[in-house]
Amino acid sequence: ASDPNSHSKSLTRTFLTSNTVLPLNTVDLLLLQETGRIWIPQILLRPDFELAAFSVDDNNTFASIATYYCHRRWRLLESEVLVAGRLSLHLLENKTQATKLLTFNVYGPAGADQESKRLLDTILNTILEKIRLVKQ
Repeated sequence: ASDPNSHSKSLTRTFLTSNTVLPLNTVDLLLLQETGRIWIPQILLRPDFELAAFSVDDNNTFASIATYYCHRRWRLLESEVLVAGRLSLHLLENKTQATKLLTFNVYGPAGADQESKRLLDTILNTILEKIRLVKQ
């Protein structure tokens, strides 16, 4: 017979994303968009995840991003919001290996108008510039 409490025990170690449940031990980094819709995300992601960056666009509250990382496996070296609610950079170092991970959380504009295209160009150029700086 199976343990009647086994299901409830496993729920404490999972994270729900859309229709998929992911075990926390398989996730190193979470890049979230429209985080204003999540009520206190820190509760969902504790104890293994720490907030690296959070940003909301002052002109559009739906344009929001948050990045969480597993502090048990990674050390946060740098975190920077580059475009409010749209783009953040994160440089992490693995605690057990000599590897680094450079990530960008990108929440691109939804529109096809000139302003949206300009914003997307700015985001992409900023990413390229940061990649060049890290490679030097």
